[in-house]
Amino acid sequence: MTTEGKDPPISPTAVLPNENPAEFKELHRSLVAELRPIGALEKQIVADLARYVWRRDNLATFHSAHKVSQGLSDYRFAKELDRLKAMDPAKREEELRPLQERQHQADIAEVTTIKHLTETLDIEELLNTLIDRCLKRLLFVRGLKSLSTDSASGSARRLSSPSKTL
Repeated sequence: MTTEGKDPPISPTAVLPNENPAEFKELHRSLVAELRPIGALEKQIVADLARYVWRRDNLATFHSAHKVSQGLSDYRFAKELDRLKAMDPAKREEELRPLQERQHQADIAEVTTIKHLTETLDIEELLNTLIDRCLKRLLFVRGLKSLSTDSASGSARRLSSPSKTL
């Protein structure tokens, strides 16, 4: 059974309940098209890369979810996330809209603080570092593959080349 053409499962840490899984899948597909991973290891690296790029680009959503989680116990927060995930996307958006509107004014006040800016920049820097590591890992794996291909074809040539005569 092959998995060609199928989207990999989305990690629960990749897309939060109020984010659009289709947009995440589109980002992942575009990275696959751009980087053209070959083999399981390269595909996993590109999947990790998609998660980090998505989280960096949707950091505001993460901040909102974090604020909600601070007001709930871990158990209640997990239950609330499960409830939101199971909900029809349109109904979920309708239910979350009043919370988002009320939170908007408080968010403006918080976002404009130096502390928040510093924390956001630190998180963005961490995510950028993880993105860079994924790209370096991808290049490293490709380099190893090319070395093994070159050495395999090189050893075949050496075996088939004529020997020196004395």
